[in-house]
Amino acid sequence: MLQGHKAGHECLTPRENAAIIPPPDVVPAQEKEKNRQLITLQLVVVSAIAAGYLGYGAAPQETMAVWGGGGVSIFNSLLIAWRMKRENSRVRRNAQLQLRLLFFFAAERFLLVMLVLGLLMAFSHGPLAVLSGFVAGQAVMIIARLYLQLRIK
Repeated sequence: MLQGHKAGHECLTPRENAAIIPPPDVVPAQEKEKNRQLITLQLVVVSAIAAGYLGYGAAPQETMAVWGGGGVSIFNSLLIAWRMKRENSRVRRNAQLQLRLLFFFAAERFLLVMLVLGLLMAFSHGPLAVLSGFVAGQAVMIIARLYLQLRIK
């Protein structure tokens, strides 16, 4: 028990030798397949939205802008999968280091995605189309992750 805490109270800070990210043998083998399914779903939804833009009579540049925004979302998914794979291959038992890495990776993803999304919006003919592709891809990522997580359990 930590000093300064009364008996019966739990501390929210993990022990120093606790692990937040499970070691590689605990990570399910289906993670690679889940990532493949997620990227496929993102491609399908972004393609449907791009086709909807064309069907609605939008210019081809706007359709490409939808693809650009969806591409940023797919880039974000790939970056998450790459970081997860890379960190799961390393065994770390220090919770403080894992938390620092999680915060660093989140900040890294945020900055990279905002930079690429900002550049696309600045240089494309349809910033709204870029945003619609990005938001659709991100929504698919969130919903598909939840669905695939529930389906596997």
